[in-house]
Amino acid sequence: GLGGQLMTSAIVATNCPANRSICGFYILEQNELKEDDPERRITSPGDLVIKGYFPPGGCAVALVDDVLTSGKSLGRAIKAVRTNGCRIGQIVVIIDRGGGGLVKLRNQGFKIKALLRADEAGKIHINE
Repeated sequence: GLGGQLMTSAIVATNCPANRSICGFYILEQNELKEDDPERRITSPGDLVIKGYFPPGGCAVALVDDVLTSGKSLGRAIKAVRTNGCRIGQIVVIIDRGGGGLVKLRNQGFKIKALLRADEAGKIHINE
């Protein structure tokens, strides 16, 4: 959604060295796109669309998401990236809600980092 688009844009804009291009893409639900959207789109499983610059097959990409609970949404995004020929190098989430997704993805062999975590009472903690 919009949160992911804003995060991707900010990461690309603030981390692009002068002599090297860093590109980004978004993974959206099909219904989040406008009919006349001219940007490159790749349809993937589960009505997801990859929008923006998608690197050539074989490249490692980093996935960034705002919230992680069960890992279902990230699982769908991982499948979309892999189906289109790239591999996941790193996953970063802003906040882990403690719904088991972080452990599940680590157990599947992914490098994943949550910047913040919410405890059972909803209090936010900084991960180190």
